Amino acid sequence: MAHLSFRHGVRCMVLTPHFYAERDYPDSFLARRKRCFRLLQEVVDDRCPGFVLGAEVRYFDGVSRMEELDTLCIGDSGSLLLEMPFRKWTNQMINEVLDLAERPDVRVILAHIERYLPFMGKETLPLLVENGVRIQANASSFLRWMERRTLLKLLKQKQIHVIGTDCHNLTTRPPNLGEAVRALTKSFGPNSVNWLMRNAEKLIKNPDEG
Repeated sequence: MAHLSFRHGVRCMVLTPHFYAERDYPDSFLARRKRCFRLLQEVVDDRCPGFVLGAEVRYFDGVSRMEELDTLCIGDSGSLLLEMPFRKWTNQMINEVLDLAERPDVRVILAHIERYLPFMGKETLPLLVENGVRIQANASSFLRWMERRTLLKLLKQKQIHVIGTDCHNLTTRPPNLGEAVRALTKSFGPNSVNWLMRNAEKLIKNPDEG
């Protein structure tokens, strides 16, 4: 996957294993991630992008008050990739995300927004964006015509800020960022793609570095 991503032009790859608070504790999760990353480092070569460690944190009631949340952010950026449940969103869930977005040590990135659109009201996404939540969409969704039209509309409205592959393997969910970039360039031109790339760079960069 790293080699294929590199061929697609990726030079920095964010690794986001899933964190489930009901199954794990941050310290054991981080220890396991560290061991796995050490194994990966033993086999990387110059055909691989650089790597940044993070996590995809599954939403749970009280996530905005979790003390160790900063340890699950992407590198030293303070950006937290948050996955929401695939069911109807309640006001409590929305308020929890808004509370999380108010934390000074966390920048919220909502993962693969296309999967939640059937579960949220039309006013929810603009509300989240207005309150500083950043929105990620999967590259593969820009390649499927049934989802593409909706996502292009959201992107035009600047309600999608970054795209990622969400790759898991080389078969059913392979790296495909290059294909998505070509599709987006064809639809909107290179400026939109450059805007997405700048957003991604900001979200994985330590704010203290400017």
